[in-house]
Amino acid sequence: MASSTTTRNKAAGPQDLETISSAAATSEAQSKNLKLVFVTGGPGSGKGTQCNKIVEHFGFEHLSAGELLRAEQNSDGEIGKMIKGLINEGKLVPSEMTVKLILNAMSKCSNNKILIDGFPRNDENREAGLKPEFIIFITSSEEVMQNRLLSRNEGRDDDNLETIRKRFKLFNEQTLPVIKHYESIAAVQKINGMQSVEDVFAEIRPLFNPILQEELLQATADLLTGLDTGNYKAYKRYCHPALSIFEPDSQGQLVEGMDLRKFKFNVGSVTDRLTLTQRLRSTVVTPKVSILGAEVALVSYTRVLKLHSHPDDGDVEAYNETGVWQRLKSDDGCKNWKLVHYHRSVAPTI
Repeated sequence: MASSTTTRNKAAGPQDLETISSAAATSEAQSKNLKLVFVTGGPGSGKGTQCNKIVEHFGFEHLSAGELLRAEQNSDGEIGKMIKGLINEGKLVPSEMTVKLILNAMSKCSNNKILIDGFPRNDENREAGLKPEFIIFITSSEEVMQNRLLSRNEGRDDDNLETIRKRFKLFNEQTLPVIKHYESIAAVQKINGMQSVEDVFAEIRPLFNPILQEELLQATADLLTGLDTGNYKAYKRYCHPALSIFEPDSQGQLVEGMDLRKFKFNVGSVTDRLTLTQRLRSTVVTPKVSILGAEVALVSYTRVLKLHSHPDDGDVEAYNETGVWQRLKSDDGCKNWKLVHYHRSVAPTI
């Protein structure tokens, strides 16, 4: 899986902004098979806090439109000075500049799961052509948001009462209408942002289940293909070193707790299981993913095995299989899905 390292401060320099083509950058971003999610809400609604939790639990890359702009304003040159002046006055930066900063940051992401908070900001942002899986709209009262902004002590120039009120006015006049537009073309999920941080996230968490399910089905398919072909790299990528199994061996006896590596990759004998699996092709039937939490899931399916050389001669074997997957930290500090337990039993051939 891709890294979940955030790139919230990757701002393009002035020269980069002049050379980025919005159309080209959008096309490049879409070619990555992106899972793109927007997070919007008024100033102080809690977007950044919830984005941090989404990154932690679901492995997304986090791009903040506001932070990209604030980072750009600190660069030398007229563009930075112009952005700083607009932000301090509570005004929106020209849409084209915001979009180019976001697209440039996206082009540098190795992760195909990207979270953009503070976007879209106005109707012109839609011209970027980015299509999210869904939009999280965190709602809150202006009184609650104002109190949060005045008490957060982040040293931001725009966290003063006069500017805050201007930002509320801009949000109501320019951002709310574009949210209504997206309601007609994408799922806009309204979340009550006046709850505790954990209660807000409890409402957000289920929205990501379809993305997790797709990830797990792809990981399962890649792993089974690796087992069919004796690809140890696939095994190492997806299987936990202490993986336990419960399955029939080649003589039909159940073996509990056997090391799957020894079972599938024992090359000491020409008559071992590897010889057979190298000649097999797996087909997964009726897969089902059960999300038990952001970190644990079950993947169940019927696996039908056929000979590579004679795929039309009938089934060789069929099994009902269940894998227990966990998102665990790797050596690089990133969380990835790992198979920690594997169970199967003989099924009637299909």
